[in-house]
Amino acid sequence: MDPAAWTDGKPFEPALRDAAIEAVGSGFPFPASSAQQSAAYNDDWRINARSASDDKSPIVALLAALDALRAKKIR
Repeated sequence: MDPAAWTDGKPFEPALRDAAIEAVGSGFPFPASSAQQSAAYNDDWRINARSASDDKSPIVALLAALDALRAKKIR
């Protein structure tokens, strides 16, 4: 990946947005929390960073297992 193509800071540094990128969510700093008060939370918030929500691994593992079973002719 070309680092110059990443427009939202460093790719492995998490960024908090108030909505999904597709919904034109704006970035903002992570809220602070302390021992006396926990940080606020909103269901619409998204954390964006490279591999922050990469969920391809489980499906790839399952497909590889199915390929192996087919190769050995196991039903």
